[in-house]
Amino acid sequence: MSASLMRQPLVLALLFLPSGCLVGVLLIYPLVNGVWLGFTDASPLNRSLHFVGLANFIDLLTDPKFWEVLWNSAFLIVTSIVLSTLLGFVVALMLTSGIRLVGLFRTAVFQVWLVPWIAVAILWGWIFNSDYGIVNFMLIDVGVLAHPQKWLADPLLAQLVIISAFTWQSPGWHRRRSSRAARFSWCRRCGSRFQRLPGLPRCCPATS
Repeated sequence: MSASLMRQPLVLALLFLPSGCLVGVLLIYPLVNGVWLGFTDASPLNRSLHFVGLANFIDLLTDPKFWEVLWNSAFLIVTSIVLSTLLGFVVALMLTSGIRLVGLFRTAVFQVWLVPWIAVAILWGWIFNSDYGIVNFMLIDVGVLAHPQKWLADPLLAQLVIISAFTWQSPGWHRRRSSRAARFSWCRRCGSRFQRLPGLPRCCPATS
């Protein structure tokens, strides 16, 4: 942004006004409204609205299902992020190791990240379908399973399916961060190629 433009606050305000309105309408208002509704007895089946204070939060914290859902969510998030980050760094190292057709592989990996989540959900629903899913077909064909497994009906297996979907979809983003400009250097002290990865600052001193 030029210095002359920086000296014109009105012009800057007009430039940021459209994006500011979008942020306010699409992000700030729903956030503030959601917080306010949490202190009321709002319901889609009832138009009346009454302030109930902390009653909703007390009911939530005293419900055993809440803690079960919170644990499941934390397990999914932490496990998915760790696996996808590790896989992203591995892919980044492979794509910066001088292999042939590296541009093609980089494009293929990054294209996965561009797939919308709704498409990933549908795709994984097909892959792990108990009737015609390819996972059941392959595992039965090699003798690992004797009969089709209902992956999405079992709570633990369903979590693993969700984790696998997130791990498959996210490494393209981590790969883009960790191999930006593809400039890696070997650490003189321990030989680690992670010394200058943006995602792992000062990895060498911490791991040596």
